Amino acid sequence: MKPFKLFAAVQPGLEPYAQQELAALGIKNLQPEKGGINFVGHYTTLFKVHAWCRTISRILVRQDAFHASSFWELERHAARMPWRQLLGSPRFCLRVHSYHSRLYHEDAIAQRLQKIIEAAVPGCLMTARQESADDQLIVVVVQRDEVQISLDASGMHLHKRGYMPHRAKAPLRETIAAAMILASGWDGSVPLWDLMCGGGTIPLEAAMMAQKIPLQNFRSYSYQQWKDFPAQRYQQFVQENQQPSSTSAPILGSDILPKNIDAARYNAAHAHLPAIQWQEKDIYSIDVTDIPMHTCILSNPPYGKRIAHNFAPLHTLLASWKKQRPDLTIGVLMMQDVLKSYPDLVPRFSVSNGGLLTQFVLFT
Repeated sequence: MKPFKLFAAVQPGLEPYAQQELAALGIKNLQPEKGGINFVGHYTTLFKVHAWCRTISRILVRQDAFHASSFWELERHAARMPWRQLLGSPRFCLRVHSYHSRLYHEDAIAQRLQKIIEAAVPGCLMTARQESADDQLIVVVVQRDEVQISLDASGMHLHKRGYMPHRAKAPLRETIAAAMILASGWDGSVPLWDLMCGGGTIPLEAAMMAQKIPLQNFRSYSYQQWKDFPAQRYQQFVQENQQPSSTSAPILGSDILPKNIDAARYNAAHAHLPAIQWQEKDIYSIDVTDIPMHTCILSNPPYGKRIAHNFAPLHTLLASWKKQRPDLTIGVLMMQDVLKSYPDLVPRFSVSNGGLLTQFVLFT
């Protein structure tokens, strides 16, 4: 079987951490670009990437590429594609992006492709949006009259892990939380503490990473619906990756709001992660002497229009902790505009979170 041409779609800013995760799986010839990474692999590669790569948004499988500067060319090439073999689901949705091309009307492109696919696959129906992993997403990118058609292998966005039923106000995407952990250098050998944990995203991601719990435990993926999907090989892969590792370093989450701690505890129970320690605590009531040696402190403090927060007092507190305790690793995600006033902080990456440009920084 020929290998798939794969593209790992990544939020701009997180590409180095996605590349780090892919390389750790032994995947060779990685070709990064803005917004993702190109590579090749078989079904086993899809299994591994979806199980272990925590910073990737979705995996696309490249199907066909051709030149089209007119609708006639688009229809001619698209009609030649083996849609019956490609679509394992009776429901599909189209996501079309056009840049600097003569075919600039994205809805018109989608309408032509819809007619071709529905004619080629009797009983197939296009939906307005992807509602579940059973809906096959087809991604079409037209760039300078060059058309690339890809099948989404992931289904729902991969930050939707499936183990967090309760989310706090202004939640942090799990993919960004995973990048924060990787950027901090935390490896599970020292304590980790999120001082403003909300629904528990950072501690949960850290526990999943430290205990090597695969992500397929909590959800399914679109590639499992494909006609040539090797179900037996997949079940063998799942069985071989069902032994979580234990970690001795504690993982803690605290928050001033009782409802957030209740949500975090519920999420941890749902994810079968009972070892995380949760505390109802105001960050300003914590004394630096209460923090275990070599603790990695990571937080996504409130910011932006959704929740007002003054960063100056928090910066003063955390900077004083770092000065008193050089053994601590302290990192926060904050609006990039706010951080311009704090040149002492070391930026690791910038990323959009909730429509706001943010930056993850470490205290020195």
